[in-house]
Amino acid sequence: MKRPNWAAAARRCAIAALTLLALRAAAPAQTWPDHPIRLIVPAGPGGPTDVLARLIADRLTQSLGQPVIIDNRAGAGGAIGARAVAAAAPDGYTLLVGNTATLANIPAVSRNAGYDPIRSFVPVAKITDSYQLLVVTPALPVKSAAEFIAYAKANPGKLNDAAVGAGNLTHLSGELLKTRAGIDFATVHYKSGGESMTALLGGQVQFAIDNVTVVRPLLQDNRLRALAVTSRKRQPDFPDLPTMIEAGVPDYVVTSFFGEWRRRQPPPTSSRSSTGRSMRPWKLPKCGRRSPSLARSRLPRPRSSSPPSSRRNSPSGRSCPIPPESRSTNRARAMTRLGCST
Repeated sequence: MKRPNWAAAARRCAIAALTLLALRAAAPAQTWPDHPIRLIVPAGPGGPTDVLARLIADRLTQSLGQPVIIDNRAGAGGAIGARAVAAAAPDGYTLLVGNTATLANIPAVSRNAGYDPIRSFVPVAKITDSYQLLVVTPALPVKSAAEFIAYAKANPGKLNDAAVGAGNLTHLSGELLKTRAGIDFATVHYKSGGESMTALLGGQVQFAIDNVTVVRPLLQDNRLRALAVTSRKRQPDFPDLPTMIEAGVPDYVVTSFFGEWRRRQPPPTSSRSSTGRSMRPWKLPKCGRRSPSLARSRLPRPRSSSPPSSRRNSPSGRSCPIPPESRSTNRARAMTRLGCST
């Protein structure tokens, strides 16, 4: 079987994401953008969301001719950043780099997140899917996920897990491991993936379950040891690493998504139509090379040319990230482009 060209796929998805950003911005093509765009990252510097946001912002600045400013709003597992976008003017100049934590986990586990992921936001573009890895410090005397679980069972409550805020995907991944593997450990919360990795390297915590974007460079430098991937299948970049299920943890699959959202309030139909007619692709030849960890994340596969249909009330119960009330002909065409079939 021919190995997928992940770098090319990353470039195609970046082009589609940026094209859709122009299509769904909240102002007519003749005037938007006429001043800087703020890209709110609901996490501190150094984490997977921040890395992805800076990659997109750099190329988008060149394409639009206006600065795209990164605004890190860490805290509350990502809820602080999401609230800022929910309260912003719906003019297309304040965007959220959303992820699984801000749009699924926090609203699900919080009594009052301060926003509603469906009513507060309109999806602009899906950027990528990704997965996590179970990593430990080299000082921990384990070489496999099975050995790690055995060690945790023999030393209940003595291991410390690094997580990025209560309710964040890194936190819930650890809680799921406790339940599925029948082990116990403490969780230490940090404001960003960068802080959690610093603590892990410094020996303040012994392990973490974090995104491949964050841990890949540390694995390449042999500063951490990877034990398993959280995806359902093995990853081409880590062919020798088992999945958590293969390692003996039943029903353990954790993946994540990243995308861009803006505050809900659709622009007038005339604005939407004129913006759609002026849509043009921006070629981003450096995207894949500049972020190999993004290029090797799990990117959307090609889809058919038919518009995506809502599965919100489907018999399977699977949800669709695009609310029925927010779709349009232009959106359908653009979301088809996100299948990376261009």
